[in-house]
Amino acid sequence: MSDKEHDFGSLICIYSQILPRIRRAAAELGYAVAIHGTLTRDLDLLAVPWIEQAAEPIALVKMIADTVGGYVIGDRADERGYISDHPTDQPHGRMSWNICWGGKAFIDLSVMPRKP
Repeated sequence: MSDKEHDFGSLICIYSQILPRIRRAAAELGYAVAIHGTLTRDLDLLAVPWIEQAAEPIALVKMIADTVGGYVIGDRADERGYISDHPTDQPHGRMSWNICWGGKAFIDLSVMPRKP
């Protein structure tokens, strides 16, 4: 089955199962997480620092990847769990990473910068 024939709508069930776990994990690091996409191809998430002491974005990315049992696509992770601190730069200082855990499902995570 090609990507064009895949029923991406069936992924909504998967995304709805992992979203509460992602939100709880992000809250532990001081972030609020919102959905900003259609859930048809990927899980588009926006993470916003919510408390003064919000963790570094890299810690959030690692926590979310660990929460879903995934990895950062294109990551050059080593045995210490290093995640590249070179995300895709987006407008207004937003940073983005793609997190996959196999198959067609993946997370497109955007993180707003913390206030200096």
